[in-house]
Parts: sequence; C-alpha cells; structure tokens
Amino acid sequence: MCRTTWEHVLLVSVLVASGSLGACTAQEEPQENNVPTDTTVRTERTPPVDDGRTVKQRLQDATIAAEVQKALLDTISLRRFDFEVAATQGRVALRGSVNTDAERTLAANIAREVKGVKNLDNQIALFPPDSAAVAPDSTRKEPL
Repeated sequence: MCRTTWEHVLLVSVLVASGSLGACTAQEEPQENNVPTDTTVRTERTPPVDDGRTVKQRLQDATIAAEVQKALLDTISLRRFDFEVAATQGRVALRGSVNTDAERTLAANIAREVKGVKNLDNQIALFPPDSAAVAPDSTRKEPL
C-alpha cells in the first residue's frame, strides 16, 4: 500500500500526537529507478517530570521565568550579564554574576516586580575584583 507524501506527514503527525509512535516503518512511493525505499521514523520519549506539578503549573512557571529573563534583558545596565532563572510555583531562583552589589540588588528588584513572582532566591554572585589592576612594580608578565 503506497501513500503520498502528505499522507505520510498526516500519519506521522497523528501517531506522534497520540503518543503511539515508537518506530514506524513506511514504504514510500517508488523512485525513478522503481525501487521502493523503506524509511524508519524514530522518536525518543523523554521521561515525564514527576515533581507533583500539573502541566498548567509547569507552563505558568516557565512563563514567569521567561518574563523575569525578559525584564532583565530589557534593563540596559544588566543586558551584558548572563542570568539563569528558574521558577517553581512562583518561587524564583536567580543565578548569574554581576560586577557590583548595586547591579545585584537591581536585578533582584526587577525580578521581584514581575507578575507571578511570590518569592525570590537571589543567588547572583559578584565577579572577583578586576585582577588587571596590578601595581606597576609587579612581576606579572603582560600577555603577548
């Protein structure tokens, strides 16, 4: 039984959506040399997250984390830093590194203002002081 390409797409879409696609072997239309080709479509299932949250709660948490990330990126003075934001039931953990304590406080305040943030765990670290400012009589060699 030969199916057209769009029928293959529809069949695979239905099987993926129903979760019943582990390995599906289909025979395509014969090629110009009249030799049918077999194709195998494999999907890997990721194990379900069992943290007691519903899909809706996980989506809400992902939305909160994305909104915090966007708010930090919208702040010009914080744009140059990489932040990691994780949210669980409105509790947000904020990680990354900044240069000053003022930047650390600013990032925390911005994250707290995002709708849905109930509690903030500010884990932002400070970069070590600039090591380039070395006394002139130092024996440190300059890079080539």
